[in-house]
Amino acid sequence: MVARLLWEQDVGSSSLFTSTRLSLDALCAPGFVFTGKAMTPGSLPRFAGRLLFICGQNPGEELLKDAIKKLWRFCTTPEMISYLVFGVLTTVVNIAVFSVCHDSLQWSWEVSNLLAWLLAVIFAFFTNKLFVFRSKSFAMKLFLFELVSFFGARLLSLGVDMAGMWLCLDVIQMHSLLAKIIVNFFVILINYILSKLIIFSKKHEPNHGG
Repeated sequence: MVARLLWEQDVGSSSLFTSTRLSLDALCAPGFVFTGKAMTPGSLPRFAGRLLFICGQNPGEELLKDAIKKLWRFCTTPEMISYLVFGVLTTVVNIAVFSVCHDSLQWSWEVSNLLAWLLAVIFAFFTNKLFVFRSKSFAMKLFLFELVSFFGARLLSLGVDMAGMWLCLDVIQMHSLLAKIIVNFFVILINYILSKLIIFSKKHEPNHGG
């Protein structure tokens, strides 16, 4: 059975279109010829895109697969895996400190939460510095830059966390657990990018050339 499709072509400089029926099996034959108006070079890209889509060879699928592969390779690098592991441990520290202060010591939740956040950030700073991004220098100037920058970045991501939760819960009215997962994905991404490109960047180290 001969499958047919409709090809639209601009006629000269006008906005009129001419319809030409094209046999797909003719495309497969060498030296195929269109009936009707000849195809102009300017119409080739558009027609090729339509043809690929109709034939089931959509280039968008390949781009999506390639993007997924690149994302998987990025998420499974040793640096990213260690970042995620210490991120989980940081969360454990946060919850443990809050539980001890609030449940065992009977402190207010505000004080308990603030102390838990503070100790968790300190834990995250040293583990990120030494084991994730391997910034070994403890020169005073560099150390203070990393420490202040790290706390500043965590305050920024805390603001993103609060704003994101407000948007998801109060505006969109999303389920709280789903909202927390989505917002935390962006928080983790922001923290990683800032740590990688700014806070623990190799260009800040004393022995870095350039």
